Amino acid sequence: MSRIVEKYAELPKPLRKPLWQYWHKKMNKIDGENLANFMNYGYENLNGEAKLELQKNDESDRYCIQLYDHVVNKADLKDKQVLEVGSGRGGGASYIARYYNPKSYTGMDITPRSIDFCNKHYKNVENLNFTCGNAEKLPFDDDSFDFVVNVESARCYNNQQAFLKEVYRVLKPDGKLLLADMIYPKEKEGFRKML
Repeated sequence: MSRIVEKYAELPKPLRKPLWQYWHKKMNKIDGENLANFMNYGYENLNGEAKLELQKNDESDRYCIQLYDHVVNKADLKDKQVLEVGSGRGGGASYIARYYNPKSYTGMDITPRSIDFCNKHYKNVENLNFTCGNAEKLPFDDDSFDFVVNVESARCYNNQQAFLKEVYRVLKPDGKLLLADMIYPKEKEGFRKML
């Protein structure tokens, strides 16, 4: 697996987005039973933190949920406007909307089939909606959101600088970006400078 990751890191950035789009389309097609609500890796607390309390129906997605929780648990999302860029199949968006009670949570993804899946699968979550869009040209007004969430998605973008500029544009003046991703060692310093 590590050799595959190394080879992927060597790909020019313009090839990364089409490969991820292909993977999203393939996953939407083969998951006819709608079993996969997450596309991210998981997270496990190893430093003695209390175990995250989940509803019974969320237990099967515990590790993926724990990553989302780790990203947002220091932020006060209650009654806030939240955007997730790269929401995939919406599992993280659903978790945050249900457990953290933002005023609204908008999940955005570039793959129309994922958005269709999410709009059908999570239609009963009141403060949650999904829309199709490009992370490098967000379809939202300036100063629209209190928080932008991005979990293991930014690495797939051709132009991460454009994404970060768009995040800055759509965030309110005191807004925050909540981000978790895997950055290849050779790209880490450049990503920090962009941030």
